[in-house]
Amino acid sequence: MERVKLAFVAARSLMELTILKVVHHNLYFKNPIIKSTSSRVRLVKSGRISIGKKVRLNEGCEIKSSNCVEIGSGSEIGKGTAIISTRTGVIKIEDNVFFNRNCTVVSCESISIGAGTAIGYNVIILDHDHYFVPEGEQPWNEIKTSPVVIGKNVWIGANTTILAGTHIGDNCVIAAGSVIKGDIEKSKLVIQKRSTEIRTIEGKR
Repeated sequence: MERVKLAFVAARSLMELTILKVVHHNLYFKNPIIKSTSSRVRLVKSGRISIGKKVRLNEGCEIKSSNCVEIGSGSEIGKGTAIISTRTGVIKIEDNVFFNRNCTVVSCESISIGAGTAIGYNVIILDHDHYFVPEGEQPWNEIKTSPVVIGKNVWIGANTTILAGTHIGDNCVIAAGSVIKGDIEKSKLVIQKRSTEIRTIEGKR
């Protein structure tokens, strides 16, 4: 039994050294089996990172925590996706959440994503914004924040941006290319229509 335990610890240490570019002491694995398609996975922390069972971290993804990032069991973080907790931000991703490639999640306050949610390519989720003044020097270091809550079993289409203060209920579908802010009740389909105008280019060169 002791031999098995030692082998288990050795395998876990090898796994961590193999898939993590940066590892600090406050990193928690609920299960040592993390499926990674590449050694080029980056975890950086001055806060806490917790990763559940059988989480897949794909090539080039980055998880960075200044405060707290939690990723539930069975989730997948797509290639090139960045999940970043800055300042006092908290990011809680429940079980079986799927991120496709090149998504960005940045929290300065709170972002929560419910179990079974699927997120398409290039989705951006932010819980903060910058102040803007019409005249004078811009206070770029000052931000305003409002929590983002995404329910369970939500589908978010590619190239969608979710802004601070958004609450999306369970079982919603957000069509590709949407810009979302505010409250969306559960079981809703959100489609943002755009008109396209095509004109002949006039004039001579």
